[in-house]
Amino acid sequence: MTGEITLSGDVLGVGGVNERVLAARRLGLAEVVLPKCNADEVRDNLGEDLLQWTAVRYASTIDEVLALALPSPTPPKA
Repeated sequence: MTGEITLSGDVLGVGGVNERVLAARRLGLAEVVLPKCNADEVRDNLGEDLLQWTAVRYASTIDEVLALALPSPTPPKA
């Protein structure tokens, strides 16, 4: 995740989405979390070849970001 959040926990839009996704791909990241308000920019500006290798998830609040980035652990088997 990259970008800013408000004091109330809302995720703000970011610029340079194409460059951010390309950088994540170069680092070998298979998934990125972006602000939900940037979804149109992703659809309009990112090529299908890049999107086939990178899963883009969207969040509009910090709670959604944390749920995507830090999934709850599975309980140990007894």
